[in-house]
Amino acid sequence: MRKIAILTTVVVAALAASAPASGAVLLAKRCTASCTTFQASGKGWVGVVGSGAEYGSLSRGTVWVRDRTGQHNPRYDGWVHGSGLTWKWIGDDGWKVTSKHPMTVNGTGKFWVKLQGPGIQVCGVFDGSGAIQGDGSYAFNGGKSHSWPDRATDLHF
Repeated sequence: MRKIAILTTVVVAALAASAPASGAVLLAKRCTASCTTFQASGKGWVGVVGSGAEYGSLSRGTVWVRDRTGQHNPRYDGWVHGSGLTWKWIGDDGWKVTSKHPMTVNGTGKFWVKLQGPGIQVCGVFDGSGAIQGDGSYAFNGGKSHSWPDRATDLHF
């Protein structure tokens, strides 16, 4: 348990240092000792519904983002960055973003984020659940690496 707490502290510190000030404050308020660290890299898709913070990138493809509190607009609050972005509103404070160029994404607070495409890199500290499918590897709390399933599989954080 102590190892998980130390690892969580290190990851939270790293995420907070790279996040905007408001994201770091939100992470500190939303994420408790029960949070899980999650890292994944590969090709396919990863979706997370959570409370805390998630940061990721992909070389091209589609990102879906939604603020589940209804207090923020992911499009105008800078949740997705890149060039050649095409935004489409999907309702309920949600957006679908596509690009043929690299994108980065960060969701903080209460969020839903899904990345689909090649070159996915995701790191998060949150309470929540998700699903994954494709080719790559993922790990929880810095533990053993698992292969991405070839069928949609639920993840429990």
